[in-house]
Amino acid sequence: MLSVINIIKVLTETIEENFPDYPVNDRDVEENFPRPSSFIDVETVTGDNVTPEYVKETSQLVLYFFATDNYRGFLDLLKIKDKLLEILNLPLEIKDDSGNVLAHVTFDEVNVNIEKADKALTCGMTSVLIQQRNEDDDIPMMEDLDVNLHEEE
Repeated sequence: MLSVINIIKVLTETIEENFPDYPVNDRDVEENFPRPSSFIDVETVTGDNVTPEYVKETSQLVLYFFATDNYRGFLDLLKIKDKLLEILNLPLEIKDDSGNVLAHVTFDEVNVNIEKADKALTCGMTSVLIQQRNEDDDIPMMEDLDVNLHEEE
């Protein structure tokens, strides 16, 4: 089954393709991280049963873009904001290793903020992934229930 891991992968590929000067940092953001760079953070992940056949995973994600240093790069961040909003407005394709499209992911509640003093851009968003359970999941389905009403004993 697909998960937030697949969403992080497609976001990483999208950032690398569209913002090559801002490589994705795959370590926790702490002091002395390389600049310019970007970072993907998963704030929360929740899973729910939609129906016995479908599950839903909702993820709160934050993208960070850090300009070259604290003294310049504001104009670059403004350009990134515009392009990022354009990219996230369209569904991103989740593909398997052979390049076949498995799903499309969309993002809701996209909110971009630029901190001029830190020369940092943050982009918060919500991703909802609804998919059919694997056939291996052992959950009885309604059509498989055997019910005898008014059965005489």
